[in-house]
Amino acid sequence: MTSGDMIKIVVAVLRKKHSSPRQIMNNSLRRLTTDHAFNRHFMGMIGSCCHAMGEDREALTWYEEGAKHAPNYAAGLTLRSMAECHRCLGEYETAEALLEESFDLLPARQYYQEYLITLGFRGRLLVSMGALADALAHFAVADDQRAGPHALHNKLHYATALSCAGRRVECVRVIGEALVLIPEHGTRVDLGRALVIRYGGWRADSAVTQGRDLARRLRKWANRTERAEEPR
Repeated sequence: MTSGDMIKIVVAVLRKKHSSPRQIMNNSLRRLTTDHAFNRHFMGMIGSCCHAMGEDREALTWYEEGAKHAPNYAAGLTLRSMAECHRCLGEYETAEALLEESFDLLPARQYYQEYLITLGFRGRLLVSMGALADALAHFAVADDQRAGPHALHNKLHYATALSCAGRRVECVRVIGEALVLIPEHGTRVDLGRALVIRYGGWRADSAVTQGRDLARRLRKWANRTERAEEPR
């Protein structure tokens, strides 16, 4: 199976999102290869697409199937994604248990980047559980450039938690750091989210005085993205 075939199946699954996930999976699996690593990637991609669509139950179906033959590293990543789905479903105890397993499979001494990312995931879970102080402690450690491209998302979640805690000065500082990372690692959605966190809690007159700079940032980002998307 080529990557093009895989993409076609993903599109078919997304178009049939109201059909039975298990039926779609069984039909798709008949077309998969015997390469377990390829299959895990395929199922993880569909799981991620379903999660992005808000179809977390369906996402879990794909993640669970993909994790069946996964080695420790891949299983740790999949468990982390499953934990996020359970968090979104309000199943916090299950999410916490899965994150504990993920930490065990992705020890800091061996996979420090993944350890930082998983800390960020747990920070989100703690925010959802109302344990804001514990969440901030997790985000403070996870706020590390060694998290790679995911450092941006850790910063955005950290800033949101700081804003919820009323620590506005620190929130603005973290958002400023996130804005620097967006051109390399982010999207327009990330930019919009950062600016909402940055300006959303300010008084109207402060927002007006910052309006020109905000507009310049948006135009600059939009132009850069459009140029990158133009066919070569």
